[in-house]
Amino acid sequence: MDADAIEEGRRRWQARYDASRTREADFTTLSGDPVEPVYGPRPGDRYDGFCV
Repeated sequence: MDADAIEEGRRRWQARYDASRTREADFTTLSGDPVEPVYGPRPGDRYDGFCV
């Protein structure tokens, strides 16, 4: 998987996420740290040596 494919997947996910309804809930860990809806490479991160 190359960087363009990863970025395109992130864009598709973001569009679907933005169009969906979200629950009114407190998404945190047991210690109170906020939990993001998804984790992964940030836009613009380099993918050199990335293996699947």
